[in-house]
Amino acid sequence: MTWSLSSDTMAGMTPSKPGTTFHADWFGAWDNTVMSMWMDNCINKMLNCSGGNLGNGKQMKQYAGFTWLASPRLVPVP
Repeated sequence: MTWSLSSDTMAGMTPSKPGTTFHADWFGAWDNTVMSMWMDNCINKMLNCSGGNLGNGKQMKQYAGFTWLASPRLVPVP
């Protein structure tokens, strides 16, 4: 059986072996405290914490001024 990753078939690429182009990107933008709660109470305990639940009686929610079309889109990093 021959297999390949989607990136193996990019225009102009001929990898020496199927699967050799695999990579991933990750950008962490979570607040550290919230991410810690989520990891400790949901991920590590293998619980389904959907809907913003953090597994400890707390829940994430959008702040009153939230908009998908925020302006400016970029803010300074402290």
